[in-house]
Amino acid sequence: MALTAGVKVDRRGPPAGGSYGYQVLAGEQIWRGGIVALNSAGTLQRVQTSGSVVIVGIATQDYSNVGNASASPDYVVVERGRWQFQVPSATPSNIGASVYATDDNTTTLSSGSGANLLMGTLDGIDKGLYYVRVSGT
Repeated sequence: MALTAGVKVDRRGPPAGGSYGYQVLAGEQIWRGGIVALNSAGTLQRVQTSGSVVIVGIATQDYSNVGNASASPDYVVVERGRWQFQVPSATPSNIGASVYATDDNTTTLSSGSGANLLMGTLDGIDKGLYYVRVSGT
């Protein structure tokens, strides 16, 4: 289910691949802990917003650009790494499998015939918790 407020998402280890700042798409609301993507113009948006091209990581803060007609003047920091997300129907045999996002908080093992964006890979399962390596590719 898509986020309606910021959340704390547990990360395992340091940010892998660094952290990057992006301007936010006009009219967009970004939630802390949400899976975020870039569009073809290079501005940040939620995965479920039309025009998403590539997932770049997890937002580190809430940011509202709602009501604005242009990209934000500020930058939202996004981190890559291993993040805890529910991955429905995943089993230990799926470790290393591709994980896709359907919105800023929902993952799946299915590409949805290309409709879902590649988020990364299932990195591991620890005490029943699933960790996804968000690669930003």
